[in-house]
Amino acid sequence: MAIRSERAERSSLHARTRERSFLLALVMTTAKMIFFLVLLLGVSVTGLLVGVSKAWVETLPQLDLTAFDKQALTSFIYDRYGNKLTDYRGIENRVDAKYSEVPKYLIDAVISVEDARFRSHNGIDIRRIVGALVANLLDSKAEGGSTISQQVIKQTILSDEQTFKRKLQALTGCLTF
Repeated sequence: MAIRSERAERSSLHARTRERSFLLALVMTTAKMIFFLVLLLGVSVTGLLVGVSKAWVETLPQLDLTAFDKQALTSFIYDRYGNKLTDYRGIENRVDAKYSEVPKYLIDAVISVEDARFRSHNGIDIRRIVGALVANLLDSKAEGGSTISQQVIKQTILSDEQTFKRKLQALTGCLTF
């Protein structure tokens, strides 16, 4: 027995001599639970982000290099200092022009072709609308009755769908603007 008690005295494992504080035990248990919940939440969010990113990458459309050859506008490639390196032309060599750069004869030509009474109406040409309606009822070929103002509203605010709803929206848009 003497050998056993001597070992017990040298051992670092001793029986508790006093009770642990309830408050300390509660705080430590709560801290452990919060740590594991945060760890679980972090792993879950990381997995979610990785999964969504993987799905996005896998569903990317394939790059169609032939689409670059079919573009109408010319692209300009610049370096980081703003110096033009080269330009890339597709099937057409188009560059946007400022309104002040467009000749007056070209503006007048477009107006005469698209909307001959452009300067005499306030965005709605009743005569043209009625004429297009009658022509569409009598002939299977569709004829447009939109003024330039209605076409601008259609192309900037509305869609290209050819329905009476959209045409009515373009008409009311001309009245409100």
